[in-house]
Amino acid sequence: MAVKVAYQHALTGTHKQKNKWIRKSKSDGFKNIIELKYQDGCSAKAILNFISEKGFQGKYTIVKDYCRQYKRTESKKMATQVDHSSSRLERESFNVQ
Repeated sequence: MAVKVAYQHALTGTHKQKNKWIRKSKSDGFKNIIELKYQDGCSAKAILNFISEKGFQGKYTIVKDYCRQYKRTESKKMATQVDHSSSRLERESFNVQ
């Protein structure tokens, strides 16, 4: 019976999407601070000590995992930003007439 009802909903477009509740991470309020401290070269342990004083209730693993994720996303951004200006200069310097 459930398949038949789902089929009818699909045909008529009356299927309602369930509202999914997204759980907040303990680090949500501290992500900007974590990113700034990580950019400054602080370790995850030092960042944890700093944000714990500011009211962070999480553990070291949350900060460590977020730092790893941030490092990966930043390295991907840097890999896509390629500077081609030197290749143009090299081509001009080898162009002998």
